[in-house]
Amino acid sequence: MDAPWRLRVVHALFVLLLSSAAGTAGAHTRLLAAEPAGGAVLDAAPARITLRYSTRVAPVRLALSGADGTQVPVTASAEGATLIVAPAFAAASSGVYTLRWRVAGADSHAVSGALSFRVGAGPPPAAEPPAAAADDDEKIRIEASPDHALLVALVLLRAVFVFAILAAAGAILFRLVIAESDGVPVRAIAVLGIAALAALHALMRGTIGAAATPLLGPALAVAGLAGMAASRRAIATAGVVLAIGGLALWGHASLGPPVVGQALFALHVAAAAFWAGSLWPLYTHVRRGERAGAIVARYSRIALWVVAALAAIGLALAWSRLGSAAAVVDSAYGRVLLVKIALFAVLACIALWNRLRLARRLPHSATALARTIDLELALMVLVVIAAAWLSALPPPAA
Repeated sequence: MDAPWRLRVVHALFVLLLSSAAGTAGAHTRLLAAEPAGGAVLDAAPARITLRYSTRVAPVRLALSGADGTQVPVTASAEGATLIVAPAFAAASSGVYTLRWRVAGADSHAVSGALSFRVGAGPPPAAEPPAAAADDDEKIRIEASPDHALLVALVLLRAVFVFAILAAAGAILFRLVIAESDGVPVRAIAVLGIAALAALHALMRGTIGAAATPLLGPALAVAGLAGMAASRRAIATAGVVLAIGGLALWGHASLGPPVVGQALFALHVAAAAFWAGSLWPLYTHVRRGERAGAIVARYSRIALWVVAALAAIGLALAWSRLGSAAAVVDSAYGRVLLVKIALFAVLACIALWNRLRLARRLPHSATALARTIDLELALMVLVVIAAAWLSALPPPAA
């Protein structure tokens, strides 16, 4: 297959993914119905509160409080897409109560919300109360529930899945743009990524077919991983596009209109894949000394623009999700984002040092350059874990 034909295939697949983005943006887990409903006035305190969602869920945090801030003990259990909350009301329980909830959906993203109802006579409360302050959010807990461990497992599995896509896609992009390389086990990485996603959905007691619309992104990403494992370059290239597009559909892209946000997020993922996935083959070439000088020089020229685009789009997307400067320190999302930015800054400094100092002294600096590339790869793993943790936190501007 010649290069122009291959490029036309990639272009057609990218257009198809953007068309899909218009219909699937914002298709993450959402609350469909509640009993009692928000704003309801009840004669007696409810024995249970039922929340029905668009996908299977696992509870992460819950809090039920009265108008004076008094906490009502609750226990919770999830049955598929239904969350059942059992409150332990006191004997005298009239007044307005607010339930604040946070759940992990079938796509591993966490979503939050709240509803208010009145027990006894009086005017109906607002169906959706004001958002809790950041320090109040830290007080929300589920009694006698192991779901915090579940959330950690979901975050780590998502990180493995995402890193597998970045590593496999980046290795293929390296072969297409920089130089041939046989040092990266793309098939093994693809299998690891698919296994991580399967384990993630097994923990959620869901399958890829359990919620077709929200899981279109992961399904496309899995198809992309399978394609990247193929020996034919054209199929592997198409797999890169599918995997990157799948992650774009799965992520929280909130910058501008849905299609624009998803397209920018796809470019963000593609840039991350090129940087993260090129480190392994670059390390191999430097250690072997195979045309290392020419390969590193070519990579450095392209990587400079890739990192700049990655930083610019990442900052724009981050600001769209924060909504304000105060949210950087006042929200859990903002604080984890600061960790991710700090790791990225260290990575960028190491990359700049490699470009300006070590790359120019090859082959004499080969050992030192290999060590710093190894360090970049380790830091990149931490960046992906931070990104996966962000996906489990509700953006302040959401």
